[in-house]
Amino acid sequence: MIFFGAPRATGASDQALRCVRMALEVQERMQEFKAEFIRLSGTAVLVRIGIASGIATVGDFGAEYRTDFTVIGEPVNRAARIEPLAPPGSVLIDQQTQVLIADLFQCKATKNVQLKGFKDPQTIYQVEAEIQALQPQLVNF
Repeated sequence: MIFFGAPRATGASDQALRCVRMALEVQERMQEFKAEFIRLSGTAVLVRIGIASGIATVGDFGAEYRTDFTVIGEPVNRAARIEPLAPPGSVLIDQQTQVLIADLFQCKATKNVQLKGFKDPQTIYQVEAEIQALQPQLVNF
């Protein structure tokens, strides 16, 4: 699990942007290493990534003898429920994240799903590409 915004928040849009960029880069790097994984272990390693945005509680949790610096809350639970729904090698995001990055990434709505622990069905999106990466670069002469 990776979380953005702690110990210092940079704003919901910036955190969502950095998180989705990182997730796409992880998937790219996994593809680069695919042949090496197969050579070493006989099988490909495929990663699923689920991302959710929102307000959560961050800090040291646990007992006096063992604590972890972690995050808990609704977006954490939502991301944990979205991740197993992601096809291997893909990135799925919740609607809150999609709203934050809509102008920056090409996303495709997949379906409404009923996530365990959530009252209402959730719309999830598959991130396909960063928009600026899709646009041709203009060159001035």
